[in-house]
Amino acid sequence: MFSDKLIIAYTVANNAGNENIRDTFYFAPVSNNYGVAERLYFICQYCGRRSRFLHLGNKHFKCRICANLNYTSQQTTKNSGMAADKMKKFLRDKFKVTEKLSPMGALEYKPERPKGMHRNTYRKLYEQLVRLKQEYVRQYSMSVKRLLKHSASGKIITK
Repeated sequence: MFSDKLIIAYTVANNAGNENIRDTFYFAPVSNNYGVAERLYFICQYCGRRSRFLHLGNKHFKCRICANLNYTSQQTTKNSGMAADKMKKFLRDKFKVTEKLSPMGALEYKPERPKGMHRNTYRKLYEQLVRLKQEYVRQYSMSVKRLLKHSASGKIITK
């Protein structure tokens, strides 16, 4: 039997001790395009939006927007994002890295020499990787400097 709401009781630890919270979540069934089944969405209790996922933010579950979360692609500028993608693609293609690396993880990652690769080839490829890492750091630091130029009031801070 389907119910259109879910009640969850959970405990959140804070400085004053533990706080017992009881939340009620409502669902919105939406039919799929192919008409076979319905997909359930949560209704955010703060803004009323439909959401596939709820995130724990400030003791309560909220949609991504109410929890002030953003996507990874929104955290980088176009240039630093392209440099990061180029670096990760190089690791995948040349060093056969199968792990999913974040840009910062790729900076710290030192690939082993793949079996069968000559030492000189590995050295040359590793030098190319170091140059890609330096380009990413340069692009990223430029974007951070641009962000730091602006204060909270929107005025430009000069040196």
